[in-house]
Amino acid sequence: MVFGRSDIFLICYHRFILKVVPLVFQKMSFFNPPSFSRLLLIISLFIGNYSSIKAEYFEKVYGKDFQTKGTFFSITADHSIIILGNVVDSVSHINGYYILKVDSNGTIIWEKRIIDDFNAYGFSITTLNDGKIVILGTHSGVLFSIVAEVIVLDSNGDFFNSAIFPPFDGWGTAGVSLTNSSDSTVSITLYNDGFISNNYYSFVSLNQDLSVRWIDFISFDGSITNAHGITALPDKSVYSISYYDNYFYSVNQLFRVTSVKKFDDNGAQLLDSVYEFNCITTSISSTNDKGAIVCGIQDSSVQKDMAIIRLDSLGNVLWQKQYGSNLDEEANIVIETSDSGFALLATIADSVIPGQHDLLLMKLNANGDSLWSQQFGGTHDEQSLHLVEDNTNLIILGSSTSFSADKIYLLKTDSSGIIQSPYEITSSSRYSCENDTVFLQLNPVPTPDLHIVWSNGDSINPIQVTVSGNYYAIISDSLGNSVQTPFCPVYFSQLPNASFGPDTMSLCSGTLLIDTFSSELTNIYKWFFNNQLILDEYNPELAINQAGQFQLIVKNYCSSDTSLSIIDTLFQNPDQPVIISPAVVYVCPGDSLPLSFNNVIGEIFQWYKTDNFKTIIIPGETDTVYYVHGNGSYIVSAINVNGCSIQSIPKSVSFNLEKEFINITGPSSFCDGGEVELSTSLGSNHLWSSGDTTQFITVNLAGDYFVSFINMFGCQKNSDTIKINIKENPNVDLGSDTVLCSGSSVLLNAGPGYKNYFWNDASTDSSLLAIPNGTI
Repeated sequence: MVFGRSDIFLICYHRFILKVVPLVFQKMSFFNPPSFSRLLLIISLFIGNYSSIKAEYFEKVYGKDFQTKGTFFSITADHSIIILGNVVDSVSHINGYYILKVDSNGTIIWEKRIIDDFNAYGFSITTLNDGKIVILGTHSGVLFSIVAEVIVLDSNGDFFNSAIFPPFDGWGTAGVSLTNSSDSTVSITLYNDGFISNNYYSFVSLNQDLSVRWIDFISFDGSITNAHGITALPDKSVYSISYYDNYFYSVNQLFRVTSVKKFDDNGAQLLDSVYEFNCITTSISSTNDKGAIVCGIQDSSVQKDMAIIRLDSLGNVLWQKQYGSNLDEEANIVIETSDSGFALLATIADSVIPGQHDLLLMKLNANGDSLWSQQFGGTHDEQSLHLVEDNTNLIILGSSTSFSADKIYLLKTDSSGIIQSPYEITSSSRYSCENDTVFLQLNPVPTPDLHIVWSNGDSINPIQVTVSGNYYAIISDSLGNSVQTPFCPVYFSQLPNASFGPDTMSLCSGTLLIDTFSSELTNIYKWFFNNQLILDEYNPELAINQAGQFQLIVKNYCSSDTSLSIIDTLFQNPDQPVIISPAVVYVCPGDSLPLSFNNVIGEIFQWYKTDNFKTIIIPGETDTVYYVHGNGSYIVSAINVNGCSIQSIPKSVSFNLEKEFINITGPSSFCDGGEVELSTSLGSNHLWSSGDTTQFITVNLAGDYFVSFINMFGCQKNSDTIKINIKENPNVDLGSDTVLCSGSSVLLNAGPGYKNYFWNDASTDSSLLAIPNGTI
């Protein structure tokens, strides 16, 4: 389909009206398309003039920071929406949790950021009946490199409780999925890394205080691609789903396997089935008959389609269906709706702009037959994330790059996927070319007593725009009530420019031919060599490896352009230098490591250091040997007489800069007569401050202890200092033995300054009144 300049007005985002409403009129004898279009306009104007200024449905984006992404959301009892996302701090550049609560109209109630000194990534969120909010994330830390983390917040988003789930036998855990397993508890699935270098997944049911109720091993996973998730049923039983590219845990190796398990509230396994759906399953949702609906991606070598599988309560497949178009669609989640049908959320490739995507909402009946579909999105890239039905409305969460940085993209539609609004924007074109003008108009036309503010600052109706953007308008009345229209995306494409060089060139082998206008999203590129199309080369740059005639054709929906150049001479690159060095794991502090390579006469060399994806020249280092004095990756380039160059493979060098700490097996302060063991890392030539020469020593004297030694990498190490304190034992003097006459007594006093007292008669005061015949 080719989009160009057009004077025909298109209704932005509400093209569905011309698809859905005519179905009603098809049963009527007077129906005909031209008459219906005029009737529809009259009806829409009538409804618009008498509708409220407020709107229940919306399309909005959220996120103030330069990078804010949503991941999941949950609906509260009062129909508010709580969104979990990730935010990058603009100062520290550390990733943390972002929690946003909006009301049923999309208005922000509160927002919270949870960021510390370590990266954290949110995965799932749910709400409990008492109003508390539970989030599941993955957090880097000090004690463990990475842990799964559950955080409980109160209804205002303030911290209430948390727990981490460190590795059992491996190197780390990561949160995967979260669901309510009852009114006050939750269940999570965890990814564990390690365990003989395999990955495995566990299901954990938690008590209200986040202690473990029960835990179940789900499965090993050695696949490259995997997806895991859980969903709960009203009877508190829970489904889990796992997908494997390669399934090794059967007699014969299986491919594209989905494992579904079901547990009751006490952890008893009710279902354990393995399916070959021949698709990549992405999620599972429960159904009212205690069955499940599974969502997947049918991925062929040509394109991606959507797949849905219906299971009964025993795990039997009731039906499996596939949906798709000539575009790629990736199904994200499917849920059962209140009418016993299903709603499917997917990501679909943009039909005009390569590499960009929109959201696709699709409605199915109980048998999985398609009823309708709606598409939502802006000028750039949108990705689908989550879908929930609230009453009969549908709430959709996605991510968007159509508003500069990453943003949270949230929509609320009615049961037909329509963002009903008192006002909508009509556009003369969604896709236009540079130097064009697009007219945007509010329909119905607001009355003169209403105030209009467009997203670009204009306050008239209609407006003219010449810049790409996602336009909307806010219409307000004199009482302060306002409504925001859905977005109307308009994209202006640059005209193609296929300039990549002069008519004739002499170049080095591997040189990139680069189109000067490679940033235009809508461009499609075709490269030709000696008038033959180069297959599988669709990028704005091309690496050349032979001389000849090269041609580039750049095309988009505006026009096309071409450029041709002859490479008359192709110079060969020098041989790639190979860096060699002494075979050491770590270099000791103060030492240097020589890096060298075989010299080639007539070539020029230069050493570089690579750090954080940057290559930095090392001034003056052009010899065949370079002595490294610090951590980093190092490369050397060779340049021949024709100016052609090639770089070596990077050589990583690590210095043993870690500090050495003394390990202690008990407290550093203890009573006289006690002792404690001190130790340090494995090595040789240990010399302690006490004069001991072993790795482990036992001390019973107060003082400062430290050690020097040669570690396992041959480096001289000096430990930190640990202070040992010896506490004096109590010394109680009750006086000389005393003989008392009958009827007399004596007051014995142990003295002040002691923590506890315990006399022979079980009293606990500092003094005791002794009487005759008593034994002290």
